[in-house]
Amino acid sequence: MSMPYNSFNQIKGLRSLLNRLNLKLRPKLILIFLAIMAIPILLLTAIALKQIASLGNMLSNIAVTDSAKALNDSARENIERMTTDTSIAIAKFLYQRDQDILLLANLPPSDKAYKAFSESRNRKITKQGEWVLAKDGKSWVEKEPFKYDGPTDVSSNKENNDIMHKSSFQYRAPDFLEQFHGSIPLYDEVTFIDLRGNELYKYTSPHSSKKNYPLNPKKVNVSNKANTYIKAENYFEELKKLKPGEIYVSDVIGAYVGTNYIGMYAPGVFLNDVPKTHPNYDLLQKIGNLPPEEFIEIAKKQAYAGEENPVGQRFEGIIRWATPVTKNNGKIIGYATIALNHNHIMTFVDHITPMNKRYITIPNAYDGNYAFIWDYKCRNICHPRHHSIIGYNPFTGEPQTPWLEGTPDADTGAPKTGTPFQVWYDAGGAKWLEDNPAWDNLSKESEGTSWGAFYEANKDNRSILPQFGEKIINTNTGEKDRQSRSKKPAGKLTKAGFVGLDGRYLNNAPQCTGWMDLTESGGSGSFYILWSGIYKPTTAGAIPYYTGKYSPENQNGSRRGFAFVTIGSGIEDFTAPARDTEKKLTKAIDSTLLTYAIKLVATSIVLFVLIILIAIILSSYLTDNINLMLRGISRFRMGERQFRLRSNIKDEFGVLADSFDEMADSIVDSVTEPLSIIDMNHKIIYMNNTALQVIGKTLDQVVGTSYNNISIYPSGSSFDPITALHEGRE
Repeated sequence: MSMPYNSFNQIKGLRSLLNRLNLKLRPKLILIFLAIMAIPILLLTAIALKQIASLGNMLSNIAVTDSAKALNDSARENIERMTTDTSIAIAKFLYQRDQDILLLANLPPSDKAYKAFSESRNRKITKQGEWVLAKDGKSWVEKEPFKYDGPTDVSSNKENNDIMHKSSFQYRAPDFLEQFHGSIPLYDEVTFIDLRGNELYKYTSPHSSKKNYPLNPKKVNVSNKANTYIKAENYFEELKKLKPGEIYVSDVIGAYVGTNYIGMYAPGVFLNDVPKTHPNYDLLQKIGNLPPEEFIEIAKKQAYAGEENPVGQRFEGIIRWATPVTKNNGKIIGYATIALNHNHIMTFVDHITPMNKRYITIPNAYDGNYAFIWDYKCRNICHPRHHSIIGYNPFTGEPQTPWLEGTPDADTGAPKTGTPFQVWYDAGGAKWLEDNPAWDNLSKESEGTSWGAFYEANKDNRSILPQFGEKIINTNTGEKDRQSRSKKPAGKLTKAGFVGLDGRYLNNAPQCTGWMDLTESGGSGSFYILWSGIYKPTTAGAIPYYTGKYSPENQNGSRRGFAFVTIGSGIEDFTAPARDTEKKLTKAIDSTLLTYAIKLVATSIVLFVLIILIAIILSSYLTDNINLMLRGISRFRMGERQFRLRSNIKDEFGVLADSFDEMADSIVDSVTEPLSIIDMNHKIIYMNNTALQVIGKTLDQVVGTSYNNISIYPSGSSFDPITALHEGRE
């Protein structure tokens, strides 16, 4: 089998290259060894290092991604469980109110009985301590935070410590919310109403937590809406529809409290962090420059917002229950009612957090870790920021203006036409806002069209007040104008402080649609949202309370119930365990890879050195034997005819040495006889002195001459010594 032409040329080229290097044999042999062995090892080392790095990255990605996903999934599951647990707890609490109203209906009505009933229904709530502005003026801090100095986390019995993990006994200090507990009545008001709406018996608790909008202790006729709580209740008409044993439950009713700034309400923030584009920039700069005492007085007049504004004005509301009171014959003689203090609903979500702290004395929306509640229509009814809670105008009893979309028109920069805000604004809302420049500066008699009046006139007109993407913007394709984060709330409402959250018309909050989708069938779940500049996972869990109008029969089959709980978690805090694990895994993998890489490089270096040593030894062996042969030939050529290599080596060099010795013996023997060496063409290439003497010529004269032409005898002689010589040799 012949060698491929390309391979032959490559070998020939390599040989030419080695010849051009003009090196001796030993360096050439060393270079050949390095080319054959060292270079492949270096290449294999480089490939191995690359593969180790690639494998490390792959393992790191797998380990980190999987562990991060597992931790995130676990955290998400825990937050979802917290959401559903809270939802179920609220539902149980609400059903207990059903039992209370039914019990009250069976009591003989009297002022004394209703007072006894009310005073027997108290519940503890967590009160906040005193909060003051931080020294830097950028936040609020608790003046005297509780410091725990109880026992350590060491078990009194060492056998409680797990042998494998060394310390599995984990102690958690008590969550000292108990120190802030105070007892307030469940019900701000207990009444008996006759069939014409007159309050015949009534007890209004003097211990209610309401400060700004207390209930009226006087007996009134509630058939007149103006006599109800903040003029907003119309429950009497609903009571006349009830049958014995049926229960009416109202919406959350309370006066709206707003704010001129959403976020950390602190002077340092106003002066350093508020952008000049904020609708209230000039006002906030003025407030931020006030002395601390005056600033706090301003803060007290704005909505309470947990740690963002712990001294602010709280939302005060009620939820009313009512049921018929009957005689023994089953005839309805009136109605018993109870007004639940809204604080008791707030307390379910005010003190829970998805973080490791578990419980907090006051909520904090600033870091994104908080819980809140939306009612069955997706109107906010509980929130750390009380300005987010939907409320009523206490002067008129109408729903207060919520935060509406006011996305600027691309051409004019004015609020976009067709939005609920712009339609209302053009229909008289502009005049109303002029008469009511701020949430806390309301006009009792406005010439404009209030949101409440506009809503009542258009609530069933889905072209004006679409809910959750109902509005068709392309009749050919059926495309709908959906809620999107790209939309912006109306700056005029932000400036006035009307920032209550009604998800139906909060078109810049697509999560409202998501929450409604999750809870439609009474279920729960989670997804990610971007709100107030914070990207976070959010949950939603329906509150399974189905009394009265909250039943599926009265909600077109929806099992959302009374409302739904949502819990948000700041993404950085939410993924912190995964990121910590990622750092540990990455560090461990990098350390392991570095160790293996160092070992591989060290091994390669050792092998490289060994190859060089072997190359030197082998080249030395080869060149030494070759030099020995060359020295022997040189000595023999210089006349030392008795010199012999006499090698005892059994390899090819030994065979070559023996051949040299045999050749030397033959040459020595041939010195005493005529010797002629010819080529294949019978031309003389060498003749020894004996032969030259016989023919009487010099070597130069005979080299290249045909031996047939060489003779010292006359022509025709029968004896030719040259011929005889060659014949004898052959």
